[in-house]
Amino acid sequence: MSAFILRRLAATVPVLIGVTVIAFALSLALPGGPAAASLGVKATQEQIDAERRRLGLDASVHVQYVRFWSGLLAGRIRSYQSGRPVTELIGRALPVTFLITLGAMIIAILLGLVLGFGAAARPGGLADGAAMGAATLGLSVPVFWWAMILVAIFSVWLGWFPPSLYERGSFRHLVLPSIALGTIFAAAIARLTRASVIDAMHEPYVRAARARGAGGARVLVAHAGANAMLPVVTVIGTNFAGLLTGAVLTETVFSLPGLGQLMYNAIDAQDYNLLMAAIATAALVFVLVNLVVDVAYAWLDPRIRYA
Repeated sequence: MSAFILRRLAATVPVLIGVTVIAFALSLALPGGPAAASLGVKATQEQIDAERRRLGLDASVHVQYVRFWSGLLAGRIRSYQSGRPVTELIGRALPVTFLITLGAMIIAILLGLVLGFGAAARPGGLADGAAMGAATLGLSVPVFWWAMILVAIFSVWLGWFPPSLYERGSFRHLVLPSIALGTIFAAAIARLTRASVIDAMHEPYVRAARARGAGGARVLVAHAGANAMLPVVTVIGTNFAGLLTGAVLTETVFSLPGLGQLMYNAIDAQDYNLLMAAIATAALVFVLVNLVVDVAYAWLDPRIRYA
């Protein structure tokens, strides 16, 4: 297992380098720039050129790339807009996104597995139809629309939760965003769990377990369910990584200062230092979560680690 993990870690290095190079090149190709954005629309070309020289944006691309990442690792890179270190801004935004994602995935996993197993227990039955109908509805509803419905019901009408007031150290403002994201992603987990468990129920080892007298619930969960979790783990890991890289629409609806909102503000202000640092953080998180998924795969199916 240790050799498998080391191989996966080594494979992440070129991925991270490739993502950062592409993102850096695209940021330089965007119209305008931080110099023009900081000086305003009335700035002359001479003023913009002078500001570019002051910010070091007149250097060659590879020099800017090396200078940026060496400065970022040393904590010297600052936001063009606020002047604060980008590591400080990301350090404040990432925990917000992490807590929302964690709450959403707990809801999604619990609800999705319950609906998926319940539907797979009696395919074609009433529970199956109700569960899959709810899952289809969840996949069809836009997350921002569902978030606004939750705000209207539980914040405006009932007054149980704050609609958008963020208080650091409090968890009440995270409940509705977690529910909004969790119920949406539960639909995908439920559908895939149902399909995987139904396929596994036709495998020879399941028929052998039934022949030995194993009960229906035990066969469903311990035998078919355990072997049907591989594709479900992939969906869970991918969704978790995607949410950690910034749930922009949800954070916008609830006015939460997470990583997605930070990236949106950086793009709007053409703050390339902050945007590049946020992209690097998102890429690192995505790669690490996928590494955890790979390790979980190898643990669930030992054949994978020797492939």
